[in-house]
Amino acid sequence: MGHRAPGSPTFIIATPEPHMHHHIRPHHAPARFIVAAALLAAIPTSVVAASPSPSPVTASGYRVHMGTRTVQVSGVAAKIATARVDGPRAAVARRISALVNRTSHAGLERFRADYEPSSPLKGGYELTGRVVANATPVVSILFDEYVYLGGAHPVLLFRSVVVDTRNGRRWSRAEIARRIRAAGRPGLMLNAEIRRAVHRAAPLAPPADLATLTAANVTLVPTRAGLGVDVNHCQMGCVLGPVRAKIPWSRLLAPGRRVPFAPWWNR
Repeated sequence: MGHRAPGSPTFIIATPEPHMHHHIRPHHAPARFIVAAALLAAIPTSVVAASPSPSPVTASGYRVHMGTRTVQVSGVAAKIATARVDGPRAAVARRISALVNRTSHAGLERFRADYEPSSPLKGGYELTGRVVANATPVVSILFDEYVYLGGAHPVLLFRSVVVDTRNGRRWSRAEIARRIRAAGRPGLMLNAEIRRAVHRAAPLAPPADLATLTAANVTLVPTRAGLGVDVNHCQMGCVLGPVRAKIPWSRLLAPGRRVPFAPWWNR
């Protein structure tokens, strides 16, 4: 997710590992983050922070109940995502829950390792999740991750879990990209489509930063409306803010071709 440079308390974003990104709305931040969020007030927002799903989505037969729980980390009341999943196959339901828990644990451990309790400003951590797609055979969960280590400003990141409900397998970012390229429309250049979509969502993104974006370093999340492409805060310069974009399936997949994680295409 990120790390501190030696001797610096500020949080530096590297490319997202499992996944993440969003728009900064300080009035949506938890009360304990208000001071830090005020530092972000001048940053343009390319994405609106989304709250967890208020109710389960059931189109795939699996009911995914997203929630949060609080964990104390070095005096910080950190919030992490939880999931309770019901469905026709208990093993798949348990797998989805386990992937959410694993994502929460990984983010929390990164915060635990990076946070310095001696920092003048108290840190904060919150990971919330919401279902963005639920249709046989795919469940997509997008996580919004708020991290403040007590430095110059907090950051907002994105992570995701994309599950094949036929067997409980997780679709990795690399696998999603590979399948799209294999079923792509003639002349498809996936990285170019990613950059085009991000530029539409964030016209002020520096061209040099846009040129670095690839399917390997952004979050890819299948949704009914298209492939979600999310770019972490500070990945293209901190002033720009995090960016959320979307590519319609019609720009990616060839007529008559299908991929399992986009069942809405070519039905």
